[in-house]
Amino acid sequence: MKRYVAILLCLCLLLCSGCGLLGDKPKPQTSAEPAPQPAETPSPSPEPTDRGGEVVTTAAPGSTPSPISTPVPSAAIPESAGEFDPVDISGSFRSDTGTALNLIADWECVSVSSKNVRLTIVLSLESYSLSVGERTANQLALNGVPITFHTPALEVASGGLSKTELYTWSETLPLMEDGSLQQDLYAFWTFAGTYSGVEMDKLEVSGHISVP
Repeated sequence: MKRYVAILLCLCLLLCSGCGLLGDKPKPQTSAEPAPQPAETPSPSPEPTDRGGEVVTTAAPGSTPSPISTPVPSAAIPESAGEFDPVDISGSFRSDTGTALNLIADWECVSVSSKNVRLTIVLSLESYSLSVGERTANQLALNGVPITFHTPALEVASGGLSKTELYTWSETLPLMEDGSLQQDLYAFWTFAGTYSGVEMDKLEVSGHISVP
């Protein structure tokens, strides 16, 4: 009897399997989302290099280098003449011996910048005919600061009143804060002789230089 029951159960199982009651085997589900892609490695940015003063950009293969602007140094702006009033002034001082023999100091002051001027002083001898030997220990002083000079022997022929240059001094001086220059001038030249009946030891000239 047990054998018949076992056979009957086997037949039932075969019948159920043929009718699909046991169901299909589960199929693997597929995802519609794409598989993750590996992250891209950023290409190195180009770096500028300096070759003899010229900026050269090295770009990564297959990329377009970005232009690098080279800074242009700003040129030095020259001092404009309109930023200050240039100085160009001159004058003259003359001794008063009462004769035709006198010492003359001609001066000129010219701007070299907004803060400095060039002062030039020329000492000359005014006379008719004159014959003197070498003279030493002559002096030019500005604001009390002495400058010693000497002159060679002089021979001035007759023919009218003439002017003979004795000594030239020139130097760049700073202007004061208000843009002015003040100089007290004094000079003498040793004569030690008589001219037109007047005995003179030395010829002296003085004056004040004011700029502007």
